[in-house]
Amino acid sequence: MLLYKDGNFMQVLEGDEVNVRALGAQISQDRRHRGFIQLYSSSIKERSFADWAMGFYDLRSPEANQIPGYSDFPRTPLTGAEFSSNPSRCQKLLLCFKKAM
Repeated sequence: MLLYKDGNFMQVLEGDEVNVRALGAQISQDRRHRGFIQLYSSSIKERSFADWAMGFYDLRSPEANQIPGYSDFPRTPLTGAEFSSNPSRCQKLLLCFKKAM
């Protein structure tokens, strides 16, 4: 899963631990990416986003606050500072977004 806001991205990487760590290292070294921060890491029994497909939804639209589970995400900067003190907050945000879409 990949979220974008104001030039910043939040992405979920799931899969074999070795592969995910290698991909994270590759992304962090890519010159096109700046400020790479790993917010959360854990072992899981099954993927949270196994059936996820790419899509687009503008959360600034007036209809967005009518989505069940809507959060204040559009008003929250998508940076490490907002999530590093409570990494599970990013996981909750991503799961809430998944359910709403």
